[in-house]
Amino acid sequence: QVQQQALVVNAKTKTALANMLSIRLQSGQSSTPAQMVEGSAAGQLRLMTAQHHAQQHQPPPVPQAALPSTPPRNTLGNLTNNGTMGHCIGIGSGIKERDEPSPGAKPPYTQTAARVAAVLAKSAAATQPPQQPPRAQYYGHNPNLTLPPDMFLLGCVFLIVEHDRNVDDIDSWYQVITTHGGEIDSTYTLRVTHIISMTQRHPLVQQGIRDGKRCITAQWLNDVSEKQQLLPPWIALHFPTPFGEEKPCRNMVMCHTGFEKEDREKIKHMITITGAKLTSYFSIHNQILICRKPDGSKHQKAREWGKPCVNVQWLNEILCGHYSCLQQQDSHKYQVFNLNNPLRVDYALVPHLMAAWKAPITVTQESYDRIKTLSSVNKKNPKTLLDCANRNFDQDQENKEVPLDVDMINTNPPPPGQRPVIMLSGIYKNYDIEVKKIYKLNGCIARSAREVTHLVMVKLETNYKLLCCINTAKYIVSMQWLIDSYANKSFVDEKSYIFCNSEVEKQYEFNIQKLLNSPNRRQFLKGTTFFITPSVIPRRPALREIVEFAGGRIDRQRRSLRFMQDQEPNTYFIISVPQDHHLISDVVRSSFPTYTAEFLLKSVMKQQLQLDMAVKKSISARR
Repeated sequence: QVQQQALVVNAKTKTALANMLSIRLQSGQSSTPAQMVEGSAAGQLRLMTAQHHAQQHQPPPVPQAALPSTPPRNTLGNLTNNGTMGHCIGIGSGIKERDEPSPGAKPPYTQTAARVAAVLAKSAAATQPPQQPPRAQYYGHNPNLTLPPDMFLLGCVFLIVEHDRNVDDIDSWYQVITTHGGEIDSTYTLRVTHIISMTQRHPLVQQGIRDGKRCITAQWLNDVSEKQQLLPPWIALHFPTPFGEEKPCRNMVMCHTGFEKEDREKIKHMITITGAKLTSYFSIHNQILICRKPDGSKHQKAREWGKPCVNVQWLNEILCGHYSCLQQQDSHKYQVFNLNNPLRVDYALVPHLMAAWKAPITVTQESYDRIKTLSSVNKKNPKTLLDCANRNFDQDQENKEVPLDVDMINTNPPPPGQRPVIMLSGIYKNYDIEVKKIYKLNGCIARSAREVTHLVMVKLETNYKLLCCINTAKYIVSMQWLIDSYANKSFVDEKSYIFCNSEVEKQYEFNIQKLLNSPNRRQFLKGTTFFITPSVIPRRPALREIVEFAGGRIDRQRRSLRFMQDQEPNTYFIISVPQDHHLISDVVRSSFPTYTAEFLLKSVMKQQLQLDMAVKKSISARR
């Protein structure tokens, strides 16, 4: 058996021997008696090899005329069991005996040799390297579909998990998603296509992987927003990590070198996610160096101190859950530094996360028409109270205290507890100059609408600052008040500068003077609670401040329908839009009323709840 195993050779040799057997079988050459004795494949192979070598080293044949003729003679070896005589052919002193085969019969070794050839051919075919499977294709949208860049998230329905603590970030994600044609669900449903998460450990992420949902991170949303195109993930930061609080590199100190601009920031983020401590310098205490190219002072020091230097592929494998690389830092694949795109991840590391990207996102004509209709409606009606509030919230310059070394010019400075706290609105070009005037008059700049005493406006418009300061400011005055105060080197009386714009007041049905004289402005919404769905504009942070400055509160999570129905009438309100109705489907089917953001803003402007603006009125309201 040892000898048989020793004769096992590579695939090419086996193929050659199989071909030689086939040629011999076709030529009908005879075999020695010893060949017929061994019928195994290994035995036949040895005999064939020996015969091949013997033929190569045998002497040249002797001419037939030179051989002495010897008459045939009978021998006992030629007698058969039935007494018949066989033929004997004598050559020299050696005698070979063979019974003449019947016409058309195959030699006795043919069947065994054929089996040997088949076994060798099969073995050679099995040992050949397998063919590479075709490269998988991954899609965003259907490649045959052309969408405008501002609608690149059309057909995508997002679910956000593990980000409850970053409320402000989530609100900005809502804005990015909804303004580019996407939708957001607050619960896991079959219509969800993308799940934004930090790790794969969340139960909804694990369920989404089983259901073929695309699981990605906020970094992916940020990167595709810059490209304005729905693309499959291409770096490790785009995938949720397989680990949670127990970071795989929590006891390591890392450093990087050779990366520039955006790549540098991403490498920092990747190192931080693994749990390692990141240093801007390389010392003897660093365990590993992440390199873009094998050069530079940090790389030289790492070689002198015997510290491993690896490429980004090493980090990619850690972020994808392949922790064996922690013990294989000197492997050849981590020493390849001449990569065109060093951060690109190998999809073979995350086949379970990339499986969902093999099928493109389909966009129905209904969803496309609905988004297009909403966009056209917004363009036709830009002067609604809701649009004005949202537009000016984004465009208006934030008030912030600017440290200025100025000389006071106020000849009659107010006491410390009575200094005007001023917020400017609608000033874009000379903002710093106006702030300097306020400081010279011994006033101060408001950091929040909660502390405002004077709202100074260039023109009366229903923007975010006005909607907040209606409930907090003592005076809402024109810019002329500040100009005259600076000219008089003292704050003048505000009463003659109260803003009055009959056209705006008539359009939005409110009166500034009447609002300022209302004694309960700060408690107007006391005892009321609002739940705001994700796609409502203005966004939740702005509406939250408007509600809280009026004494109300915002629920971050939606209450049950039974809870809302058990509350006192007109104390719990749902602010929503049609594209979010699937999130409140039970409320829509019931008699509980829902409202738009316009209802909230007009109620604040009039200091009275506009209950008749309900999208769907309750049964009690109808009666």
